[in-house]
Formats: sequence, C-alpha cells, structure tokens
Amino acid sequence: MISAVVTAMSCTESYARHVKPGVITHYKCHGPDRRLNPSNLPSVVISTYGTVSTETTRAKSILRQIHWYRIVLDEAHIIRNWSTKQFRAMNSLSFHIRWCMTRTPVQNGVGDIGSLVRFLRVPVMGDVTNFRKHILDKTKLTSLESSSHDFDNLRLLLSSICLRRNTSVLQLPGVKYECRGPHFSAVEKEAHTKLILACQKAID
Repeated sequence: MISAVVTAMSCTESYARHVKPGVITHYKCHGPDRRLNPSNLPSVVISTYGTVSTETTRAKSILRQIHWYRIVLDEAHIIRNWSTKQFRAMNSLSFHIRWCMTRTPVQNGVGDIGSLVRFLRVPVMGDVTNFRKHILDKTKLTSLESSSHDFDNLRLLLSSICLRRNTSVLQLPGVKYECRGPHFSAVEKEAHTKLILACQKAID
C-alpha cells in the first residue's frame, strides 16, 4: 500500500492513535537515503508526490516493480491535470485498489475530475474521449441563447464513485452572518457617486 501525501510526515500522530503498536509496519519513502526492499515490504509505505515523480522516472524504479494492493492519494486534486509529471507518475504504478481523497475535486473546471476518474480506472468514463463526450460537452453551454447546463451525467458519475462527508457527519458549528456597510467621508462619497454615474452612463 502506498499513500502519496503532500505532507508525508503529518500522519504520525493519527497513526499512533488508531493503530495498535507492532500490528502494522510502515516506512517513510522520502529523502535521499530512501531504501525499499520489494521482497520485504512493510504494511504501509508513505511518500510524497515529488518523491514518486522522481522515483518512477528511473530505469529501475522500485515503486514501479511492485504491484501495490492499495494506493491512497491524499490531496488528490494535485493530479487534476493528466499532462503533468505527478499524474503520469501516479498513474504508472501497478495496483489492485485505488482511492482519491480531496476536499476540492474541482478547482478550475469540471475537467479536473477527469484526471481523477482516469487514475481510478473508472469503466467507460476513464477514457478521455468518453469523458469529454458524456461529461464535459454536456456541462458546457451549447449556444449564447442557452443558459442551462446538463449536469445529470456528472451527478450520476459522482454518486457512483464518491463517498462524501456531509454536515451531519462533520458536525460543523452554525453559520453566523454579519453585514457591515462602508462609512464614506464626504470626499469618498462624492468619488463613489461619480463612479456609479459613470458606470450607469457607460451601460446605457
């Protein structure tokens, strides 16, 4: 199992809290002195996207020699662009199960999800052409007169592959709204009024 995380060492406290000592072994594959023996693997291997990207470019990459049981990507939106080294590196690993964890699967557009779907090997939608045809093209405006998008396929896809933490699970505190208006001086008020009138004139 390999968990590619941005802050590879941040899981130590959580590991100690949830795992009985000695039951699961782990190794931090990071830094210049990293060594990994394919014939004697620990239960969990923790690394970074940068380390995996560097390691998989080598002719005799140990990471690519291993058939991993499970790959878990934390902050998975880092591989949102399938033309990057990070995506190619993670996607080149052999695996049995793959997971992606992220709070922001969409950052620039719906296309960001495409790389995650491709990495997860989702049937049919993992193909770039099919994803564009059934997801991207559906969510784009077809003409200037059209003001609606078709998100049905996207909703169906996400409901099929995602586990989401809703507010009942997170138990977030209530939202408090507070509105504050600006207080202009006489000079500021005059400048503000002139700007509004200029904008209205330009629009008219």
